Amino acid sequence: MEYQEFLKCVKGMIVQRMPDKKVELHKIIKNNDVVRDGLIIRKRDSQISPTIYLNEYYDKYMDGTQLSEIVEEVLQIYKQYAVDHLVDEDFFRDFKRVRARVVYKLIGLEANRNLLKTIPYIPFLDMAIVFYYMFEPTEDVCGTVLIHNQHIQSWGVETELLLAYAKRNTPLLMPPAVLHMDKVMRDYLHLNFKSGLSESTHLRETLDEDDEKIEQLVDYVVQRVTLESETNMFVLTNERRFCGAAVMLYSKLLHKIAMRLGKDLLIIPSSIHEVIIMPDRGEYSIEELSNFVRNINEEAVEQEERLTNHIYIYRRKNGCISF
Repeated sequence: MEYQEFLKCVKGMIVQRMPDKKVELHKIIKNNDVVRDGLIIRKRDSQISPTIYLNEYYDKYMDGTQLSEIVEEVLQIYKQYAVDHLVDEDFFRDFKRVRARVVYKLIGLEANRNLLKTIPYIPFLDMAIVFYYMFEPTEDVCGTVLIHNQHIQSWGVETELLLAYAKRNTPLLMPPAVLHMDKVMRDYLHLNFKSGLSESTHLRETLDEDDEKIEQLVDYVVQRVTLESETNMFVLTNERRFCGAAVMLYSKLLHKIAMRLGKDLLIIPSSIHEVIIMPDRGEYSIEELSNFVRNINEEAVEQEERLTNHIYIYRRKNGCISF
C-alpha cells in the first residue's frame, strides 16, 4: 500500500470507530520546517485536540504491523491525550487564563523560515524565541500548544507581552538543570538526572516571590558546576529535558556559571533540548567546534531536534552571547 492510501485508510477506519468525532488529516510544519502528517480527532464543537503523527506508523506498517493494530494504537493515544479529558478548552480563548503557563523555546532562524511565517517570535542571534502553552501535567501527560499568529490576534496581545510572561514563567515551570558530561556519558543522562531535582523542587514550593524563586533556582544549579569533572564540559538543560536549550536565556544563569568557572563560556547547541557548555581556555577553535556540531547534527541528531550548527560564546565582560 502506498503512503497516501495508508493515510486515507487509517482515517477511514478511525471515522468508522468514532462516528461522533471530527477526524481530519493535516500537514503540520514542525521544527526546522519538517512537514509531518497529523491525524486530528476532536469533538465537532472543539477547537483543541491532540495531533497524532502517522509518518512513523507507515514504517511500522511496512515492517509488517497490521493496519488494525495501528488504528488501535492511534485510538489509545487519543484516549490518553484527549484534551476534553484534561482541561476546559474554553480557557484558551481568554489570555488571562493562559498567560501563567506561556513559556518559550529556541529554534533555528534560517531552518524555520516557513514555520516562522505562522507564529510570533523574537529574533535572537541566528535563532528565534518562540512561545507555547504548557498544560498542567496530569500523571504522565504534559501537553503543549504552539502559539500561532491567530492566537495572539484573537487575544489582542503583542509578541512582547508573550515574552514578558515567558521570561517569568519558563524558569519556574522548567527550572534549569546541569550535569557533568562525564556523568552523562556514564549514566545515560537520567540515572543521575533526577537525583539532584528534589532540592530545587523544594525551593519552588517554599519561596514566595517569582524573582527570588528564579534567583535561587539559578544559584542551586550554579553550585553544581565545579571543575572536578574529567571533561570540564557540562550539559545545561531543564528538569524536564524538553526544549532545554532555552535555559541559556534564563536571567543571570550563564553569568553566574562563567564567574564560578572564572572563564568565558563556549556554548555548543547539541539539540533544541540541551546545550553543552565548557570554559573557553583557547584549546579549541570555533571553526573546529562548528564542524564538529555540523557533523553530529547530520549524523546523529534527528532533523526535528536540531538547533543550529554554530558555536556561541558568552563573554563575562559584557554579559552577552555572540557567535
